[in-house]
Amino acid sequence: MGQIHVTCLKEWLNSKRLVYEGTKVTSYFWKALECELCKAPFEDKMRSSMFAIMQFDKPDKNYMILESIKSAPAKVVHVFDLRFDSFKVGRSVETDMKIADISVSRTHSFFKIKDSKIVVEDNGSKFGTLVKLQRPVDLLNAKGEITSTIF
Repeated sequence: MGQIHVTCLKEWLNSKRLVYEGTKVTSYFWKALECELCKAPFEDKMRSSMFAIMQFDKPDKNYMILESIKSAPAKVVHVFDLRFDSFKVGRSVETDMKIADISVSRTHSFFKIKDSKIVVEDNGSKFGTLVKLQRPVDLLNAKGEITSTIF
């Protein structure tokens, strides 16, 4: 088996997708993203084109996408609507971005837009808040307007 139709692959991915819509953040979960034949993780083979074939809605303008890096073999993507200026992150059902991990506090941290910058603030969590970027990312353009960025 060497090839597959892209349309068929998209349909298969959509069959594994769960959507949790919040007021400020919509979260998309894809369960068990591994080949049903060889059991190899899907991401190992398709990393460079994951976002091109995974379907999720984006606001018309001003949004930010965060991807979970510790959810394998599942995939989790959070789409933030940047018309809002503050987002709660944690494992509580009352947060905007929910993270199901015992090491994450109920209200762990915040994303806030201050002076045309996106700021991450820890909420006094036990383990702190770490930010992992693999390359520099300019989230705001020179005019101070929020841009749509995937990182």
